[in-house]
Amino acid sequence: MRLIKKNIDRGSSGELKLEPEEQEDMWHAYNLIAMGDSLRASTVRKVVQTTDTGSSTTTKKRMTLTIEVVAVDYDSVACALRVKGRTIEENEFVKKGSYHTLDLELHNAFTLQKHEWDSIALDRVEMACNPAHQADVAAVVMHEGLANLCLITEHLTIHRQKIEHTIPRKRKGLCAQHDKGMEKFFDAIIFAIIKHINFQIVKAVILASPGFIKDQFYQYMLNKATREDERHLLENRNKFILLHSSNGFKHALTEILQDPLVLNRLSDTKAAEEMKLLDQFMHLLNDEPEKAYYGLEVVEKANQSQAIEYLLITDELFRNIDFNKRRRYVQLVDSIKENGGAVRLFSSMHASGERLGQLTGIAAILRFPMPDLDLADDHHHHHHHHEIQNNLNNDDDLQPNSNRPDNSLDNTNDYQSTNNDRTLRENRAEASAWDVGDFSHLGAIIILLLKIWKTRSCAGLSGKSVLLYAIVFTCRYLDLFTHFISLYNSVMKIIYLVSTYFTLYLIYRKFKATYDRNHDTFRIEFLLLPSVVLALLWNHEFSVLEVLWTFSIYLESVAILPQLFMVSKTHEAETITSHYLFALGIYRFFYILNWVYRYYTENFIDWISIVSGVVQTVLYCDFFYLYITKENNNQELFNLYSLFVLQMATIENKSKKNRSTGYLTSPINVNAANHLSYLFQTAHIVLLTTADFNLVRHLVKQIRVHAQKKQIRLHPEMKRLLCSCCNMILWPPLTANVRFNKRKTGIVVSCLTCNRFRYYPKHNSWPTEHGAHIPSDWLFNILSSSEKH
Repeated sequence: MRLIKKNIDRGSSGELKLEPEEQEDMWHAYNLIAMGDSLRASTVRKVVQTTDTGSSTTTKKRMTLTIEVVAVDYDSVACALRVKGRTIEENEFVKKGSYHTLDLELHNAFTLQKHEWDSIALDRVEMACNPAHQADVAAVVMHEGLANLCLITEHLTIHRQKIEHTIPRKRKGLCAQHDKGMEKFFDAIIFAIIKHINFQIVKAVILASPGFIKDQFYQYMLNKATREDERHLLENRNKFILLHSSNGFKHALTEILQDPLVLNRLSDTKAAEEMKLLDQFMHLLNDEPEKAYYGLEVVEKANQSQAIEYLLITDELFRNIDFNKRRRYVQLVDSIKENGGAVRLFSSMHASGERLGQLTGIAAILRFPMPDLDLADDHHHHHHHHEIQNNLNNDDDLQPNSNRPDNSLDNTNDYQSTNNDRTLRENRAEASAWDVGDFSHLGAIIILLLKIWKTRSCAGLSGKSVLLYAIVFTCRYLDLFTHFISLYNSVMKIIYLVSTYFTLYLIYRKFKATYDRNHDTFRIEFLLLPSVVLALLWNHEFSVLEVLWTFSIYLESVAILPQLFMVSKTHEAETITSHYLFALGIYRFFYILNWVYRYYTENFIDWISIVSGVVQTVLYCDFFYLYITKENNNQELFNLYSLFVLQMATIENKSKKNRSTGYLTSPINVNAANHLSYLFQTAHIVLLTTADFNLVRHLVKQIRVHAQKKQIRLHPEMKRLLCSCCNMILWPPLTANVRFNKRKTGIVVSCLTCNRFRYYPKHNSWPTEHGAHIPSDWLFNILSSSEKH
C-alpha cells in the first residue's frame, strides 16, 4: 500500500489518499473502510444523453465520485472490493443522493475520510504502508484426486486454485490406468505451483497429504524438473516441507500450522506467531484456567486490575456496524497498551483467526492468576472451550468431527457476528445442556452394564441394537487418533467405544446362554443400506470421514429398532430397566434443549442432526410407551406365575392315586395358587434388582412353607431340581431361563447364576430321583401362550 497524502491527526477527523499495490492491500482497505466513512475514487458509469430531436445515446464515462459508505463487500478469492454508498457531492453526470457502487482496483488511488481516526485504524495504515516484505508461505494440501493450493500471507489465507482429477481405481494386474491418472493429477499440481508461487518471496512451500501421496508427488516433481530442466523448482527444493494431513481440503491447514516443525521453520512469520500464541492460550485454558479468559466483559474486568499480558483479538470485531461497540474495543486495546500489555490482532482470514473467532473473538492471557475474577466461570472455561471447537459443526452425542467442509468454517463468520457479545452465562447454559446429555447417555450405558453383570443375564436385550451402536461409535470416532481436540473429548470417545464393545462381549460371549436369539430376528441390513445411501447423497462434504460421520448420525436414529421389535415380539424387557430408559430419555431431552437454544441464540441449524435426532426421539418415545404398557399390564405376568403354580398342583393331583406319599391332602385351592404367584413375583423382583441369590433361596423356602400351610404341597422333584454346577434351584422363570430350541423340538433351561443349560425333549420327563415323572408339556403350554401375546 502506498501512502500518497495524509491530512489527519490522531483522534480527530481527516483524510488519507492510498493506492493499493498488492492483493493483500485490498484486505487492508476492507478493514479500514467502515460504514459512515466518505470515500472518493475514480469509477466508470453509463451516462445517458438526450439530443434536441429526442433521441438518446448511452456512453461510458470515467468520473470521480464521493460517496458515504453504506456497505462493503470483499471477495477473498478474487481479492476484489466493492463499496456501496450514496453520493454526497455534486457531479456533472450524477445527481447528489443517488446510489453508486465503487469497485476499488489495484494501482487506482482512493481517498478515505473518517470522522474519527482511532489508534487501530492508524496502526493498520502504518502496517499496510510498510514497504518491507513479510515472510510468506505457500501450502498444497492434497489427497488422491483433489488438491488445494493456498498462499498464507501475514494477514490472510488466499485460496489460489483447486485441482480435481478423476483417478481410476487400482485393479488386480491392471494398474496402468491408475498410474496414468496420478501422473496427470501431479502434472496439474506442478503447473499450479509454477503459476501461483513466487519463490523470490515465498520462504516455504508445505506439501501435506494423508499417507504417502505427498512423498510420491515430491519425487515425481523433482524427476520431472530434472528431465525438463525446471531450474526454479530444483533451486528451491529445500523450501518444500512434507507434512501429514487428514485430507486435502482447505481446512486441513489448521492442523498443519500447529505442527512444531512448521512453527520452527516459519518462526518469523506472523501466522506462526499467532498460532503459537493461540496454542499457549488453549493450554492455559485447560491447565491453568485462572490465567486464561475470553469474552469482552471478563477481559475488561481483568484489564481493570492491569493483569493482561497478551490480548488476542480478531479484526472482525473492529468491523462491527455498531459504532459504540467499535469504540469500546478500541478503548480496551489502548488501555491495555498503556498498561504495558501486548495486543495481537488476528486476521479472520487465517485459521488462527477462525479459531479465536469461535471463542467470541477476544481472549486474554494474564500475568498472574485471578481465580476470583469470576468463580462461576470455571465450569464454563473448562467445558465451553470443547463445546465451541467440537459442537459448532456437530450436534449430537459427542460428535466432534474436525474434518468438516470449508462451508462450515465460512459459517463461523455469521456465528461470530451474532455471538461476539454473548455473556458467559449464556455460553455456560449451552455447555451444560451438552454435558448433561453426554453424561446421561454414559449413565444409561453404565446402568445397562451393571444390570447385565449383576443379574448374570442379558435376557430381553437385543444384541443387534448394541451391534448397531458399536458401528455408530466406530464410524463417528475414527478421528480419535488423528485429531486431538481435548482430553475430555478423547476420554468420552474412548469410554463410549469400550463400554459398547464390552456390552457386545457380555451378550455374545460371557452370557450367550441367556441371549434370546430366537426373538432377536430384526434384519439390520434394512437399516444399514439406507443409512449408507443417505450418507452418500445428503452430507456436508463428500469425503471419507465426513460421509462416515453422517452415516453414523443416520444409523443411530434407527439403531433402537431391533430392540423395539424384540420387545413387541416377546413383551419382555427384563434387562432394560426403568433407570436405563430414564437416562436415555434425559439424554435425548437435553440434546433437544441444545438445538432449541442454538436456534434462538445463534440462528444455527444443522438439518442432518436435527432430522435424525427427531426420528430417534420419536422411536425412544415409542419405546417408553411399550415399556410402560408392559409394566402396567402386570396381570399377564401374574397369570403366568399362577399357571406355573396351578400346573404343579395339577401334577400333584395326577399323583393322587399314590396316597402314601401325601402330596395332595385336599382339592386344588385356586386362590392359594394365585397368592403363591405373588410370592413368586416378589422373589423375581428381588432377583432382578439385588442379585442376592441367598435372599432368593430364603424366599423360595418361605414359598414352600406357605404352600404347605395352604395344603398345596409341591412335588419333591420340583423343589429338588438343582443346577449341577452351582446348586441353584432352577425355578423358571425365577432363577432359570426357559425357551424353545431353534426347531422347537425341546426346551432349553439355563441357570441364571452360572449360565449352565440343559436340554429336555418335548415328551420326555424332567430328571427324577424317586421315580416320579413330571412331563414337560406344561412348560410348552406356558411358552406357547406367552408367544401368542
